[in-house]
Amino acid sequence: MIVPHVPCDDPVRCQRCGHVAERGHLAGPPYARQSLRGIHHLAPGDCEPDEYVTVCPDCGAQDPFDDAVTCAECSSYPCICTPLGR
Repeated sequence: MIVPHVPCDDPVRCQRCGHVAERGHLAGPPYARQSLRGIHHLAPGDCEPDEYVTVCPDCGAQDPFDDAVTCAECSSYPCICTPLGR
């Protein structure tokens, strides 16, 4: 099965394996993994939030994402200004 490349608005790439994702998707599954459980008291002022780390779903690296390289002409990843196959 061939998965088509869809242009990303704000792409990020894993520095370890090259996995590309939308920056907006990093806050949810499968990219966010709970690292510390917060303290949840009955009094709202005493609560501490859970802490999460960003994880690459392909290689398992923690916090590996950096900006992806975009095309200089169309500013897209992957490039959409040239036809596929060239």
